[in-house]
Amino acid sequence: MSTILGAIGIIVYEQSFGFIQLYMGPFYMALPAVASILLGGASVNKASITNVIIGTFLFQGILTMTPSVFNSVFQTDMSEVIRLIVSNGMILYALTRKVRA
Repeated sequence: MSTILGAIGIIVYEQSFGFIQLYMGPFYMALPAVASILLGGASVNKASITNVIIGTFLFQGILTMTPSVFNSVFQTDMSEVIRLIVSNGMILYALTRKVRA
């Protein structure tokens, strides 16, 4: 069941680009999912559904607002590059945090 839902998710995600690239689709889908869960407060060892829900809202809010704010400040159109930098930067930040047990 989870494989079927994952396949449907990959197809829906790839359609947002205007084309479907199913060969590399799973690789492109994993980074935003990991970034949103880690942004929601999950650690490397423990995650809950609350972290997923909070992280999804925060991640989508950041990815929605960052390109428009950056483009208005610097007067350039680099929205996709900014999205990649922000999502990868959030993953790096969350993975390098020191979590005390």
